[in-house]
Amino acid sequence: MRVLLASGLVAIVAIAAAQTPQQPTFRSATNLVQVDVIVTDADGEPVDDLTAADFEILDEGRPAPITAFKFVNAANSEPRERYPVRTADDEEREAANEDTRLVAILLDDYHVGRFEPRRFVEPLIAFVRALPATDLVGVYYPLDSPRDVHLTYDRQTTIAAIRKFEGRLHEYFPKHPVEEEHLRHQRDIERLRTQVVLTGAVGLASRLGALKVGRKTLVWVSNGFTTAGYFDARELYADLQEVYEAANRNNVSIYPVDPRGLMMNTPGFQIDTLRILADETGGRALVNRNDLKAALSEVGRDSTAYYLLGFVSTRPSDGKFHRIKVRTTRPKISVNARAGYWALSETEIASSRAAPITVPPAVIDAFKRMADALRPNDDEPIAAPLHAPKAAPLAIRLIGPPTFAIVRPRSIVEPTSRPEFTRSQRIAVRAALEGDPAPTVTAQLLSRIGQKLADLPVTISSGHCEVALTVASVGPGDYVILLSARRGDQTVDQYAALRVLR
Repeated sequence: MRVLLASGLVAIVAIAAAQTPQQPTFRSATNLVQVDVIVTDADGEPVDDLTAADFEILDEGRPAPITAFKFVNAANSEPRERYPVRTADDEEREAANEDTRLVAILLDDYHVGRFEPRRFVEPLIAFVRALPATDLVGVYYPLDSPRDVHLTYDRQTTIAAIRKFEGRLHEYFPKHPVEEEHLRHQRDIERLRTQVVLTGAVGLASRLGALKVGRKTLVWVSNGFTTAGYFDARELYADLQEVYEAANRNNVSIYPVDPRGLMMNTPGFQIDTLRILADETGGRALVNRNDLKAALSEVGRDSTAYYLLGFVSTRPSDGKFHRIKVRTTRPKISVNARAGYWALSETEIASSRAAPITVPPAVIDAFKRMADALRPNDDEPIAAPLHAPKAAPLAIRLIGPPTFAIVRPRSIVEPTSRPEFTRSQRIAVRAALEGDPAPTVTAQLLSRIGQKLADLPVTISSGHCEVALTVASVGPGDYVILLSARRGDQTVDQYAALRVLR
């Protein structure tokens, strides 16, 4: 995305760098393309009785045989246990559940008037409340980094963020250092604002794609965009193209919502920019609609019931975008699908053939115990371990379960049942030792996928071992401490997971 001013470029690129993680593709094999297809009848209700024979896919105009077919109905998902989302690690873990849908809400305050939120806040809250409990939802502003705003099951947090929304169209009082820089270039401020929003949307689409392979939904509240500050409309369209290409690459469907409702004098160009984002990504443009509650219900319906079609691409591994067309032989029904797919490059193909990372079951169980310990209240579910621990024979009970403590000034040690710490703290991990002579104990710091990060020093005294850790030495995230006790040819491992906050 080109930026008019060098100073604006520095600010916007810095935001984009913080927002854009490594981009995945949404295919499960190097040449298998998956397409989400929404089919509705004349009343807008989902059609759920089609077969693969009822569909036809054209890949760059050529028929492509359908090799995979599935009807997805999220409304039939079984209830399951859910865990709090407080970090990016939590977000990735919960998004991996097959029945979890991702819904991001982008509140474009730069392109919404001060009084317009009065019309859409309550309908948007009703939409959030109607989503299944297994959906992860997040609210974002253009200058937010998706790494810092997490999708969550907590509807009250989401609703509170929506209620705080204030439109700032043509209001330029700075609330962020980037906006202070904008004031130095007032002739170009509208273009800079537009590019901040579009760059933020690219980063958000990339983050959603990194979290999950399947269909994701982006509800984008905005009045649309104008050519203010641009040389001509072609430059704006080029910036919009970067957004919908990123959305297509990451299987994100965009649903623009114009909060102004039905207007007598429709600003056609602005509305067209919203329609482009929807049409190119398989979403719907909710524009010129007075009943926003009914309009938003279409978003939930689209992501609840849809067909997943797969076909084998014969396109070269050129890393380019290829257009597709999906149609059905049944009359009087509407078909909505994304405009195309990105072919893998040779580098991506080589990467996809690499052996997958396997997380040790004991590490997974340690994180489940940590999630249970961090429940905000006792009403939240506790999950059974993936592998229930078996009592070791008496002869090899060398070390007990680890416990955490916070080391206060003057060496005061305060035990804690919550394995969640700030980077300003020092902690101790303790475990009782059994048998005579005492076993030899080693300790390691592991990543959340069980990879060794560092050896940790161990102190043994008075029938227990202790590992001291200065939390500032590690970055925010989830970790595991592995304690290994050995006596002769006998070894017992104990795992304890902890969380480091920002």
